[in-house]
Amino acid sequence: MFQFGGWGYIEPPEVHVLTLEDFERIFVIDSARERLFGRLLDLVSDLKGLGATGFYLWVDGSFVTKKRFPKDIDVVVFFRESDIENMIDFLVPILSNYENDLDIFFTTKQDEWSWKAFFSTDRGYRLKGFVQLKFTASP
Repeated sequence: MFQFGGWGYIEPPEVHVLTLEDFERIFVIDSARERLFGRLLDLVSDLKGLGATGFYLWVDGSFVTKKRFPKDIDVVVFFRESDIENMIDFLVPILSNYENDLDIFFTTKQDEWSWKAFFSTDRGYRLKGFVQLKFTASP
């Protein structure tokens, strides 16, 4: 498991895989987080509704820190190559549905290394961890 360091970031600085239930228990601690978490659940439901299977999310930003009342959630959705190719026309409208609450990027596992580098430090180049949430086609 992880802990929060002096800057309020997740430590150790690595990818921490959590269940949706653990994620909610740890990070949904105020009304703003509750609303944003609801939007994240809506996104997952929308993606499953498009037929996405085996996708996973990396979650970063202030939502996965000790900051009170974050404004949004930074999310990268990793798809299988075949899924993203089949759904690309449906993914673009999804972005506008969540633009005020979720900062969403859609990609494939092929880009994982660049997102890991980006999510592993803050603007001051301090190391930090982030969260992975994994989903399947079933609820």
